[in-house]
Amino acid sequence: NSIFSHSYHIEDNIKDEYNDIRANVGLIAYDTVSIVNSIFENSHTNKSGALSFAIWNVYDNVVNISNSTFRNNFGFRSGAIRTAGFTTINIENSKFYNNTSMNDGIFNNAGDLTSDGVKYHTHITCNKCYFENPYNNDYHEKVSGKIITSSGYGDNIISNSVINNFKYGDLYRSYYSKIKTLNTTFSNMSLNGPLMSLLNENESFEFDNCEFKNIDIKHEEYGLIYTNKNSGNLKISDSTFSNITSYNAAVILTEINFGNNVEFYKNKFEDVYSRNGIIVIKNEDLGTGTDNYNGIYINNCEFKNCSSAKSCKSIKKIILK
Repeated sequence: NSIFSHSYHIEDNIKDEYNDIRANVGLIAYDTVSIVNSIFENSHTNKSGALSFAIWNVYDNVVNISNSTFRNNFGFRSGAIRTAGFTTINIENSKFYNNTSMNDGIFNNAGDLTSDGVKYHTHITCNKCYFENPYNNDYHEKVSGKIITSSGYGDNIISNSVINNFKYGDLYRSYYSKIKTLNTTFSNMSLNGPLMSLLNENESFEFDNCEFKNIDIKHEEYGLIYTNKNSGNLKISDSTFSNITSYNAAVILTEINFGNNVEFYKNKFEDVYSRNGIIVIKNEDLGTGTDNYNGIYINNCEFKNCSSAKSCKSIKKIILK
């Protein structure tokens, strides 16, 4: 039941051993932390955002955050919460409004603890949360992973949440791990790039029972989701895409070559329009002497009132059922 407001810590002193965790609240040794019914607002910090948790010892610890609000916070490395080392962050029934960073996301896992050759992972879970970033600024467009940026190996989960009105896409970045999104709505966005991009072989995204609606993608190269030649797995199941328009691919643009699988199961597409197709597979590298291509699997999906300026062309290893 506390309010942390208008903290201002911007000096970057290399001799300051605590500079790395400077924030509204920064902890470096704890067992269990509970934050309930609190507000973190209008902070401007050198690195860590409103909260920073760093554990460099091997013992169980957990942070529980519930019924709290984070708004108008700025950090060079995190908009709201930064972690490092080995910890578990559980966030429940909380709101995140206009939290931005110059380099990383609202949540930033700066890296896991390695001890005696063993990695101890940080995990972040969000349940029943609301995210909105409605404003433009000079730096946020270039941030990769505007909601979650993770350099760790632990999986992260967002469930039963709403992600609304982001001006820029590229919401997830997880270099070595999986981000799972369950029963969550993405809505009311006008984007100049993809909502999600998979660029790394060891990162993977899963969406189950999610809703994507009222989204306009103005970029002429990408679609709602982009996977490059060497990306990790993308799996979308039991989800709905509605009222989506795009200057290129409406839902996904994938480069088919050497990566992992792209899978669509039991999804519904309604009132979707694009210039180049609902699902677009770039295949410039076919015929270069290798058969090690990723698979595009579309199983038991429904398309209603969907249109494109180009017709469908099938290529190697696309499976429709």
